[in-house]
Amino acid sequence: FFRKKMTEGHVVHLELENFKSYRGKVLIGPFSDFTCVIGPNGSGKSNTMDAISFVLGVRASHLRGSNLKDLIYNVEGAAEQKASVTLLFERNDGTQIQFNRIVKGDGSGEYRIDGVVKSHEAYDEVLKSIHILTKAKNFLVFQGDVENVAQKSPKDLTNLLELVSGSDQLKAEYDAKEKHLKELTTKLLDLSAKQRVVGAEKAQYKMQKKEAERFKALKAEQNEVKVNMALFQMFYIELALNNAKKELLAAKQGLNKHSAENQGRNQELQKLNKESLGLHKKSLDLGKDRNKMQAELTTLQRAYDKLGLQIGHTESKLIEAKSRSKKVKESGKQHAKEVENLRTSLATAKTDQEAYVANHKKLQAEIEGEELTEAQYQEWKQLKQLATTRTTTVGQEITTLNRQKNMEAQQLKSLETRKEQLEGRQKYLQDVVATIRERRENLVVDNKAKAAEEEQLRHEAARLAESTAAREVERQGLEEQLAQVATALSNLRCDKLESGRDRRSAEALEQMRQLYPGVKGKIHELCRIPDKKYQTAVTVAMGKDMESIVVDTSACGLECINFLKEQRLPPMTFIPLESIKASRVDERLRNFGGTCKPVLDCVQFDASVDAAIRYAVGPTLVCDKMPEAKQVAFGERDGNRHKVVTIDGSCILKNGCIQGGQATMERRAQKWDQGKYEAKKRERDAIHAKIEGLRDLPQLRNHEQDIHTRLAALQSAMTCNTDAIAATERKLETHNKELDGISKQLQELQPQVKTIQNKLDAFATKIAAAEARKTQIEKDIFANFEKKVKIADIQEYEDKRQQLEAKAAEKDAHYKKLISQLETQLEYAEQKAAAKDAKNLEEQVADLQARLVQDKANLNKTTVDLEKAKEKMDSSTRETEAIKKETQKIEAQIREIKKQLGSRLNELGTAKNKVTTKQSACNKLRSLRVRTMQECGVEEIELPQLPTSAKRKADIESKRKKQRTEEGATDVGDEDADTEGIADGVHLQCSEPFSLSEGSSQGNPSQPSQVRAEIVCIDFSSLSASLRKAAVDQNEYKKQFTQMDDKRQRLDLDLEKLAPNLKAQQRFKEVDDKLEGTTKEFQKCREEQQRAETDFKVVEEERLKKFMNTFDVITSEIDQVYKLLTKDDAYPTGGTAYISLENHEKPWEGGTKFNAMPITKRFREMEQLSGGEKTMAALALLFTMHRVHPSPFFILDEIDAALDHGNVMKVCNYVLSHCNTCQFIVISLKPEFFENANSLVGIYKDQDVNASRVLTWDLSQYEEEVEE
Repeated sequence: FFRKKMTEGHVVHLELENFKSYRGKVLIGPFSDFTCVIGPNGSGKSNTMDAISFVLGVRASHLRGSNLKDLIYNVEGAAEQKASVTLLFERNDGTQIQFNRIVKGDGSGEYRIDGVVKSHEAYDEVLKSIHILTKAKNFLVFQGDVENVAQKSPKDLTNLLELVSGSDQLKAEYDAKEKHLKELTTKLLDLSAKQRVVGAEKAQYKMQKKEAERFKALKAEQNEVKVNMALFQMFYIELALNNAKKELLAAKQGLNKHSAENQGRNQELQKLNKESLGLHKKSLDLGKDRNKMQAELTTLQRAYDKLGLQIGHTESKLIEAKSRSKKVKESGKQHAKEVENLRTSLATAKTDQEAYVANHKKLQAEIEGEELTEAQYQEWKQLKQLATTRTTTVGQEITTLNRQKNMEAQQLKSLETRKEQLEGRQKYLQDVVATIRERRENLVVDNKAKAAEEEQLRHEAARLAESTAAREVERQGLEEQLAQVATALSNLRCDKLESGRDRRSAEALEQMRQLYPGVKGKIHELCRIPDKKYQTAVTVAMGKDMESIVVDTSACGLECINFLKEQRLPPMTFIPLESIKASRVDERLRNFGGTCKPVLDCVQFDASVDAAIRYAVGPTLVCDKMPEAKQVAFGERDGNRHKVVTIDGSCILKNGCIQGGQATMERRAQKWDQGKYEAKKRERDAIHAKIEGLRDLPQLRNHEQDIHTRLAALQSAMTCNTDAIAATERKLETHNKELDGISKQLQELQPQVKTIQNKLDAFATKIAAAEARKTQIEKDIFANFEKKVKIADIQEYEDKRQQLEAKAAEKDAHYKKLISQLETQLEYAEQKAAAKDAKNLEEQVADLQARLVQDKANLNKTTVDLEKAKEKMDSSTRETEAIKKETQKIEAQIREIKKQLGSRLNELGTAKNKVTTKQSACNKLRSLRVRTMQECGVEEIELPQLPTSAKRKADIESKRKKQRTEEGATDVGDEDADTEGIADGVHLQCSEPFSLSEGSSQGNPSQPSQVRAEIVCIDFSSLSASLRKAAVDQNEYKKQFTQMDDKRQRLDLDLEKLAPNLKAQQRFKEVDDKLEGTTKEFQKCREEQQRAETDFKVVEEERLKKFMNTFDVITSEIDQVYKLLTKDDAYPTGGTAYISLENHEKPWEGGTKFNAMPITKRFREMEQLSGGEKTMAALALLFTMHRVHPSPFFILDEIDAALDHGNVMKVCNYVLSHCNTCQFIVISLKPEFFENANSLVGIYKDQDVNASRVLTWDLSQYEEEVEE
């Protein structure tokens, strides 16, 4: 029978032996280019497809069987059971290949080609040579595959594409190489870190080796310098002590002279002070009242302002509401007009519809007047049948020509679509190239701008460094001035103290300030409380630490304690800034709300004493009222107990105890007001302001750090820009290559398009000629009939009637659609007009007007209350001014009395200060001498000493006991005795004998006598003449001692830096060997990592290439195939389908989206389509995949199960249009398929033998008979 030429060949027939439901040997075929397999359910149709799949190498699990033995027909009594399938394939050159697959009873199988046994691999290779891919199953679609494809997830679609493209064959290799690359990369990073660590260890041991060699030489030099420094310092102390003794003797004589000359008017002064304090208290009470009145005035003013704003807001809302009401009324009129227009349009449309219906009936009546009689109609039918018989050949010729023309037109459309895609891609790439070039230029310009900015930032960093250094020098100078002003303020405070104990403590503090620069002052002198209401609370929180003295270092504190012991003064508490441990305030305590806050936030102080203030107040909290304080103290806020004080002086400890005593605390709190002495205070504030102006030093340093950070960021950005420029160059090269390829493809498409167009023109000519012949035959047959019925052209009569009916249906649909649209618009417009109701807006306007009247009444009342409050405030202010004038008058009287007593008091105070200062100087020098000797003992410095007689030792011990028993008295005779027999200046050969425990054992008589009686005498004979000369002058001494100390410090630093390690030499060699081994291992690992990376990229590129080649083909073809499957006469363009990737870089890691939009439907997801729509979309995808790797034949098993008649015909037409290039074997029960097939294979069940049987029917012979 007639067969068209296939692409690679075709299946001739299939021979089955004992396969599934087929018993014995059964021959199925021959198969035509379009064969339809039909038969009732259960007859074995699908077993035919299983047989073809089996012989082509498909696994048994895909053939509705668990193993190969399930494929053998169960023949009872047979000695040997086996099954086989043989497929005869004929190439286009006439050669034939016989594929045979056998399965035996034991489950083993065998493959044969042309009778020769082959391995599965060789068998598969031969199948691949004729484009049969067993794994991808590009030659068949099983029953249910279509539904599975339609329901696949994006990830499953990706897996299907990998299977079709063959990229899944590289998955295992890809995963293994990726894992190997990650392991090597991790190992390489570990080795790199290890290499850096070992390298750093080697450098460390190399440095330690050098340090050990220098250590001994520096140690010897250090000991020599220390001995000279200590001896030089002891010599200077001894000279200074001799001079201080002489000055002390003169000062005591002056003090005794002034003590007998001074008495005054102290009672009158005390009376005036008492009156001044009373007025001050009354002024404070008035101040509290004024504060309350001010708070009330502020509240009224806020209420007044709030009402004014509220009235303005209400007025604006009222204006807006009136405007909206007006607009709503106008809008209602507009909507009413719109409703009227729509009603008019609807009436017009209905009238036009009725008019057209009447006209159509009239035309129909005219045509019906020309209708034929029954006899004429029967004659017309006979003539019509005769015309059909005579024009069959021409009709078939026209049909064939139209089919060929349509195929060429489809091919032309495909080429034009391909051309449009290429041109679109070309334009897109040209835009991308332009964008990349612009980006490259922008990156270059940005790099230049960043380089300029980098240079500017470097200059700015240098300028900031210079400015910061200058400000630091200025700050140090201001701090020195501030220390001097603080000393002066302390002297002024001493005049205010009335208690003898307090006076002595103040004098001692002032002396300590002069003797020891590290003394800052008392806690309450170093801070202030801006809000007076917190004075009592802060006093309670500080407790005894309020009188504590802040010092820089612990050594300074010990010196002050020794001074107090020597002067027989009361004990004091010292807080050293360098070692005090004070915790920071937890930020959560500041968020408790209410009036609760840390006491530290109520105090202002200098940052240099921050640690001392934090130590004094601790984490104590302050609250205004006791109930709130109890909530915080007992943990109701955060679950933790806290120490809390109230502004009235009550204190709640963490253990729950509550302390009171308001009167005592208020008296202690008055000390916060003692430092207000205007002149020095203004000077001190000025210095503080200057220092405050320099507080931006940390900001400047932070700014400098920010600039360095920005510089680093700029350098990083410039590096990124450079890399981006290189990347853009690579992208430009890639896109230019692709543009060249597209241009070449467009040039190749031009001649193909022209050739197909010429073919279409030729087909059109042939079809016109055939149509003319057909028309002439029909005219010849109907000529006499037309004359008889008096119709000029019977064909024109039929066409006219059909056109009238078609036009009537079209007009009817048009008017129904128009009326439906107008009715919908009218309904919406009526609802819209009804929704615009102005009643609510009118009620809103009325409410706003009533609210405005009420607010204005409240404003008038508040204005009256505000005026009354201002009058009370003015009255209180006048009373306060009167008290202030009275206080100023009393203070003037106090100043006058003090002026009268000032000269005598100043002289007496000066004399006392002088004696105290000189006595302290002597004691300080003695303590310094002992401390220097003790430090020499600690540092193991041995100074030359002279032997001391027992008598001299006893005299010294007796003198020390006498000093401990007498309080405050100084024996001038003893000082005279001390000053006798001491050489002056450079001729001093030794020190006076002294006890090494005279500083530490003072006030501790229980210490053992053998320790207290240790007496030494330093020998200065070894001291050089130059150092003796330098010790006479203080400046020369400081200069020389500083030089020696600098040298000692340099040696100490050098020794500290060396930190010798005696095992450094041995460890250096071990680490060097270790570094060499690590380096070799790192190089080896890096080479392996580079090879692994290269291998991985090769596999990745190959996998991506296979996948994308297949995906690109499917992307370009899927829409065209879907259009062919869904188009019809009403919608010749068909539907739309497209496929897209979620991950273009590594598509196998993401999903694949497949969307189809059937004709007359809007876009929906695949799962929202109907069953038939899903099936058509899935078939389009399967047919497109078949185009990727086209096989010579395509087997379809009941793919039309979910399709209606129209869709079945569309699929059948697709098969008909492609059966000239591919052989189709379709299993179907739909008549649309087997009516249009070239041959039929019927499968039925032979009940006698319980096996399937085959009938074959070649339909092509009937086409030949028609042609004859």
